Amino acid sequence: MLLESASRPALQHVLTHWHTALTACRALPEAKGLIRWAIDVDPLSI
Repeated sequence: MLLESASRPALQHVLTHWHTALTACRALPEAKGLIRWAIDVDPLSI
């Protein structure tokens, strides 16, 4: 998934919430070994 934003603070806000939600999902017993994710922030324009 690609996220782009004209506002760096807005993007950081969204990523903070996503990180919290993804960490919570990965901690669920039924998700053990099924959910993998990585967040890569590239400061260059695509």
